[in-house]
Amino acid sequence: MNTKPLHRTLALGAIFQTGLLADQLAATGARDTSAMTPLLQGILNLNSAAVDEVYPHFDDIAPGLRLLRDALTGKQRRDNFRQVGHSLSLIQLSRVASRKKSVQANLRDRLEALVAQQAHFPDVAANEFCHRAGGIYSQTLSTLTYRIQVQGDPDVLRNADNAAVIRALFLAGVRAAFLWHQNGGRRWQLVIQRRQILNDIEQLLA
Repeated sequence: MNTKPLHRTLALGAIFQTGLLADQLAATGARDTSAMTPLLQGILNLNSAAVDEVYPHFDDIAPGLRLLRDALTGKQRRDNFRQVGHSLSLIQLSRVASRKKSVQANLRDRLEALVAQQAHFPDVAANEFCHRAGGIYSQTLSTLTYRIQVQGDPDVLRNADNAAVIRALFLAGVRAAFLWHQNGGRRWQLVIQRRQILNDIEQLLA
């Protein structure tokens, strides 16, 4: 059985989960740490191109897979329109970054330093780790001309901890997007291979 399309859909679900969680936090201030944790742990797994090694528990990505399913079946609602938009923006940001070798090298160096210090961050969903990861996003991906615009509750967004978590989630989303692309993911597949992706989602959620 060829599992590559299935795993590619899993990586796509991880991208959509970061978009979902970032928007929920920006809008309401609520953090779903159980859904955040597997995504943020993926930041620390630099050397694997195997999706099932980066996200070994498929049910961890269920919220993102459900959002992806809604987007592909036209069931977008007003409350998840921005979530889907963030997800697609993360894919685009990863493509822009992939063409900037200096940004890639800087990102890799900073992530390797973070991995070397991961023993100091036992909880990747905690503010301490998110400030480090969010700082890496600011120092690398935020320097690109393509930017992701975040809307939400101004009071929530003014909070430094919340802003750091959103940036950390975006970093995790770009990690997932790189992984998706490494496994053959392309934007056109969201249209041309929509039925296959939906079948994969149902299998992953079963």
